[in-house]
Amino acid sequence: MRAIQIGFGALAIVLSIIALVLPGLTILSLVILIAITLVVTGIEKIITGLVTHHKSRFLTVGLGIVTVILAGLAMSFPVTAAIAVIWILGFSLMVDGFSRITDGLTNKSNKKSIRGFTVAVGVLAVMFAFTIMASPTFGTIFASIMISIALLITGIEMLTTGISGHKGSINKSSVVGSDMR
Repeated sequence: MRAIQIGFGALAIVLSIIALVLPGLTILSLVILIAITLVVTGIEKIITGLVTHHKSRFLTVGLGIVTVILAGLAMSFPVTAAIAVIWILGFSLMVDGFSRITDGLTNKSNKKSIRGFTVAVGVLAVMFAFTIMASPTFGTIFASIMISIALLITGIEMLTTGISGHKGSINKSSVVGSDMR
C-alpha cells in the first residue's frame, strides 16, 4: 500500500507540474476526457433504447444520438468547447456574484459585517466573472492553475503518507473492538 501511495503521489506531483507549465493542455485534456465519456454514455443510451421495449425508447435512442453528436463535436473542436464551458462558468459566477451582492444589501437579518463581507465576495465574483468572460484564456489558465495546485497538494499528501508509513486517519485505537484482550 505504501508503494502505491508513493507511486501515485509522485505521479500526481508530476501531473500537477505539467498542468502548471501547460495550463491549456489541462483544460483540453479534461474536455476530451469528458467528451469521450459522453460518447460512451450516448452509445449506451442508443443500445438501451434499441434493446428495451418501452414507450420512450425512440426518445432514448434520439437523445443518445444527440449526445454522441455533441460529444463528437466537442472532441473535434476541443478549444471551442473549452471556451464555451469557461464562458458558461464565467456567466454562472457572475449570476452568483450578483445574487450575493443583492443578498448582502437586502438581508437585514445578518450583522452588518457579514452583509459587508457578502457584498465584497459578490463584487469579487462579478469582477472575476467579467474577466473570465472577456478573456476565456484567463479563465482557462486560472482554472488550470487551481486544478494543478489541488493536484500538487494531493500528491504531496499521498507521497508523505506513503513514505512515513501512516495509514491516514485510521489508527488502531479508533477501530471498534481494538481494545479486546
